[in-house]
Amino acid sequence: MKNSARRYVIFSDFDGTITTADTLVYLLDNYGDPHWWDIEKSLLRGEMDEKEALRREIDTLCVTWDTALEALYNNIKLEAGFADFLKWIQDNKLPFIILSGGFAEISRALLGKYDLDHIEIRANSLEISGDRWRVIPAGRPKIKGRCDHCKSFSVKEMREDGYTTIYIGDGSNDRCPATYANIVFAKNDLEEFCKQNDVAYYHYADFNDILKIIQSTIIAK
Repeated sequence: MKNSARRYVIFSDFDGTITTADTLVYLLDNYGDPHWWDIEKSLLRGEMDEKEALRREIDTLCVTWDTALEALYNNIKLEAGFADFLKWIQDNKLPFIILSGGFAEISRALLGKYDLDHIEIRANSLEISGDRWRVIPAGRPKIKGRCDHCKSFSVKEMREDGYTTIYIGDGSNDRCPATYANIVFAKNDLEEFCKQNDVAYYHYADFNDILKIIQSTIIAK
C-alpha cells in the first residue's frame, strides 16, 4: 500500500449502506403503525429533529426481539463486496468504524450471522420489554444535540487528530457527517445532498466500487 505515512480512518453508515435495505424501515413497515411515514416526512422537511423522529417512530413498533431478528435474518443481507472490502482494509491495518443512527444490537446481530461482529460499532442501543421498544441514546458527545447518536463528532474528532477521514453513506442522517469528512462515498439521498451542496464525493453502487476507488485513486496517491 502506497502513501503509508498518511493516516486513514474509514467510517461507514450501516443501514442501506452495509446492508441491502434499511433494517429499521423494514421493521417499521412490517411491525409499526403506518403513521411512522408521516413522522419520517416531517423529519425530511425539517419540521422535527432526528432525535424526536426516531423516538416517535420506535414508539409505533410492536414486535418481540426474537420475531424481529428472525425477520431481519431472512430478509436483510450484506451489500455486495463488503466482506472483501473489510478483509482488504484489515489486511492493510486501516481503522474501520461503523457509525449508525440505528441500533447496535441490530447491527451486531446481523454482522454476527456472517462472523463479522468484531467490527467496532457506534450507535444507539435498545431497551425491549415484550413487544415494546425504547431508544437508549448513544453515550457519546454530540455537536448540535439534534441526534441520539452524533456521527459527526466521531468524524470531526478523528480529522482533528490528523487522520484523513473517509465516510461512506447513503441516507439523510449521513448528510451532516459527510460535511466533516475529507473523502465521501455517496449514493441515493446522500448523493443528492452532495450534489445540491457542492460536497465533493465518489459515487458507488456497492463495496466493490468503493474498494476499487480506494485502491486506485485514494490510497495509491
